[in-house]
Amino acid sequence: ECVADSLILCNRSLSVETDAESARASAAMSHNRRLTLKAETSYSGCRNARRQAIQSVEAWRRARPTPIAPYLSECSPSDIQKIVSFTGDLDAQKAETYELSTSYSRKSQSTVSLLADQPG
Repeated sequence: ECVADSLILCNRSLSVETDAESARASAAMSHNRRLTLKAETSYSGCRNARRQAIQSVEAWRRARPTPIAPYLSECSPSDIQKIVSFTGDLDAQKAETYELSTSYSRKSQSTVSLLADQPG
């Protein structure tokens, strides 16, 4: 009888712990699903923003009067120099912006992949 009572008590304890772990795992899976959806939504928004930015830059480049100087022809050399001093090298800025968006995209894709690999 002592052994039977001990087994019953052990089984009850195991059942309680199993139920608690099952509830914890279920809550974690739901949380991970929400995080995955949020990450995928963010990634989609960033991808669309990147596409729009690239399209805008391309449209701007096509509309420029000359490929070398994106300034109005009536700008004086000193005005152009002032603009350059404020904006810096536009090609370097475009390259840096592209690298930043590419890096963010890689990181975002990696995060989404990690979240997608979670069981659930």
